Amino acid sequence: MCPVEEIAFEEILEDPFKIKMLSAGQIERIQRELKTLLEKEHALVRLNEPRPAIFVGDTHGDLRTTASILTKEFLPPEDKPYLVFLGDYVDRGPNQIANVNLISMLKVLFPDRVVMLRGNHESEEMNNIYGFRRAASNHPCIGESGFKRYQEVFAAMPHCVFLQWNRVFGVHGGIPFDPHHEGPFSLGELKTLKKAKLFEGLEEASHQMMWGDPSEDMPAEERFEFNFKRGFGYLFGRQVFDEFMERNNISLTIRSHQMFEEGYWYFFDNRLLSIFSTKHYEGYNIEPRYVKVDIDGGLQLLEV
Repeated sequence: MCPVEEIAFEEILEDPFKIKMLSAGQIERIQRELKTLLEKEHALVRLNEPRPAIFVGDTHGDLRTTASILTKEFLPPEDKPYLVFLGDYVDRGPNQIANVNLISMLKVLFPDRVVMLRGNHESEEMNNIYGFRRAASNHPCIGESGFKRYQEVFAAMPHCVFLQWNRVFGVHGGIPFDPHHEGPFSLGELKTLKKAKLFEGLEEASHQMMWGDPSEDMPAEERFEFNFKRGFGYLFGRQVFDEFMERNNISLTIRSHQMFEEGYWYFFDNRLLSIFSTKHYEGYNIEPRYVKVDIDGGLQLLEV
């Protein structure tokens, strides 16, 4: 049954699990307000005010993990760090609706402090396969029309983030590249990438930022190769990574997208950190992690 009475957002900030009490009208308003906010953001979000930043990897409907991170690091939100979510809020997990609604509400309430990047599961193509369409369509407050509004929100999401003061780059999947592009992309070029609802409408660089995976084993002369394990996207090697980092004077890249039971993994001499922030992934015993980046770029790799 869908709640009739509306719950105050202040109550949810005190107890994030109350996000499940949102009415149909509240969910729709959050969707519409969030879409408007995201449409104003470029594909690259630049954060300019120096403050610590929390990076959260794939959450995949893991409401308990998301709520735990918020309670530890962001609530109450006064004078707290940036909160950067690296994508994949839905599919697979048990609380997909509540999880994406909680993060969406935070973005609406604190638009300058919360970043919501698009992952490869923020798409109708993936949602049809991995469960979000079914969860939304069967939800008493949402239905098929609400599912379509989520797709409009996903299409408006930015693709990457950059912390200007400590030169940290955040992305869901891989380093942006295009075989037809001369040299590595600049941050200025990433800012102008177009957004699109379906994957087929995205530019190649955006495809790679949502789907790419690093490979330590790739010969230097190869640069990148098709990712046969996923059946989509590319593996990128050290040369492509180093070229992008040096072109843009980036000190560290933080991404998610890959499952590691330890909850994290370092690549390329610790210049690329991959984190995974959900326990719900095909029966694996995962220790979810998130990262706190200090103003000077120092890292704290934290357990949920």
